[in-house]
Amino acid sequence: MKKLLLFFALIASLCGCTGNVNITAEDLMANMKKAYQELDTFHETSSVNILRDTNKKVETSVTTEFSFKRPNLYVIKNTTGKANATIISDGKELSVESSESKEPHRVPASRTVSELYQRLTSRSLVNPERMITEFYLLDGRLPSEPFATAEVSKKLAKVEGKDCYVLNISAKSGDRQAVYVDKDSFMIRKNVISIVKPVLPKRSGMPTPQSAPSEDASTAVKSAQEAAAPLFTSDETMGVVETNPQLDPAIFKVKGRQLPLFPGKRESGKPVKTNALKGEMAPDFELKDENGKVESVSASKGKTVVLFFWDPLYKPSFSEITELQEIYAKASADKNLQIFAISDDKSEMRAGTFKKTGASFPGLYDEDGKVSSIYGVDVVPYTIIIDKDGKVSETFSGRQPREVIIKALKNRGIKV
Repeated sequence: MKKLLLFFALIASLCGCTGNVNITAEDLMANMKKAYQELDTFHETSSVNILRDTNKKVETSVTTEFSFKRPNLYVIKNTTGKANATIISDGKELSVESSESKEPHRVPASRTVSELYQRLTSRSLVNPERMITEFYLLDGRLPSEPFATAEVSKKLAKVEGKDCYVLNISAKSGDRQAVYVDKDSFMIRKNVISIVKPVLPKRSGMPTPQSAPSEDASTAVKSAQEAAAPLFTSDETMGVVETNPQLDPAIFKVKGRQLPLFPGKRESGKPVKTNALKGEMAPDFELKDENGKVESVSASKGKTVVLFFWDPLYKPSFSEITELQEIYAKASADKNLQIFAISDDKSEMRAGTFKKTGASFPGLYDEDGKVSSIYGVDVVPYTIIIDKDGKVSETFSGRQPREVIIKALKNRGIKV
């Protein structure tokens, strides 16, 4: 009999079902949070497959290497096919480098790793506030949106040879997540997220949380799942998970030129905050274009003015300039719209980079960053709309869908 029991135990182990589980979802999440918070350093490599659930085919594969040192030093390297991107934080600045950019650049902004994760996912369909990730756990955070259901499977599962708890979560939106948690270390070994209801990002670039349904939570999940199958699934497996490893301090060194686009000071001496100028008269300026012609806001009095702050080294900005040109061409009939593209990169302007975009509106050079400073620009691209009365009416941080700009202009009587 003992031999028979041992035989069945061996079979169960090989199948990944290695014993009964007696831990609640709440206790498991508390242990995970504690384990990650106690780490001083952390290193992880993972591979992610994005599957479109309509055809079950892998559409995108991403490999990620993540290194972290408390309190807010980190390196994130993503590779997708031939494309790659690296983000480094030394606690004071972020260094951003990608295969699309000519050179790395630095921005004077310090963020926690969970805030960075929010920014990275703000343009995707995933709302990080619904999900459990190591990025959040390292900052001692769990999703702010309460789960509809959260329970631990009754059997353990094997991932990369490790016994793992399986935490099954359902968000109130109908999205689902299965987190495979190392039984001994409480580190995440596998993370599977299925998205049913995508979210649209806010204008600010941060995801918009979905409001909780008024009906019973379990009914909401069931109805959401019946209404639509998952749009896509993100299946991430951690190949290497190192806790408190020795990390070379040199990997956290930022590099590249520093962008001077950050909140400056107005004449009052008070720091300018994003949207601080909204509703106020737009500060005037005089800047030269590539041909030496001087342009200003005051010269466009009576028109709606769009200020588009951009960096020639950030390639996605070019597509936004193309979209602005299309809008500008459509609105040229009534001559009530003026667009200025403003860059701080003298070498690129001299090289005729803006002229190569084919835009017919002026491209201006902000030599000392003064204009970006008085307008409180803290990131590029950044769009400001000034109404016909000369007041700042809208500010948009980050890249915006064309429809957002069109709607804002139509609200001000521009025919586009």
